Amino acid sequence: MAIYLDEDMVGTDANMTAFPHLLLCMGVVVVLGDGSLVGAHFTTSATEKALLHMMSQKISSNGSGMRQLYCMADMNEHVTRHGGMDITGKAKGLGFSGEGYVIDFGVLNPTDGTYGQLTSNGAGQRATVRCKLNQKMTYTNSATMTSGPSVGKVKLSSVRGNKMIASHALKIAAAPTEGSLNTPFLKPVTLA
Repeated sequence: MAIYLDEDMVGTDANMTAFPHLLLCMGVVVVLGDGSLVGAHFTTSATEKALLHMMSQKISSNGSGMRQLYCMADMNEHVTRHGGMDITGKAKGLGFSGEGYVIDFGVLNPTDGTYGQLTSNGAGQRATVRCKLNQKMTYTNSATMTSGPSVGKVKLSSVRGNKMIASHALKIAAAPTEGSLNTPFLKPVTLA
């Protein structure tokens, strides 16, 4: 199974967390001690404290501790131009110390944001990160559902409170492979 997080959403999954559209936003994922994932889609500095609190609650309820922290965004857009916290600020807000990774989509020169995906490879293993520029993706209005990052159509819905704010489907012709942990846009960080 997988979880797709839209703006200001927090969620957990045992295997994969994806962010369909990161333009000004940052996708943050913590790999827990049991290999499961807690993620959040950060939009503006005004919502960061609340999202960090919700992430902390999900992390605490799991009970296996935090092992790795991944932050993916066009860092210039999210941090410099729009005042969002960088990986150090997010780590501090979560009480995290240890292995951290910055995935900077800015080096890909996105014109319409980036799809980001993180797959757990288990506790103690570096996660697999994939991305695809949104301008290279095809969107449809199909209601066909699939689970996980498989080829096909995935219906995405955004809900704020009890109100549906968006509903669309994402068609991925193939699993995103434009970026991986072996490309120059990954910056390992040791967080104290």
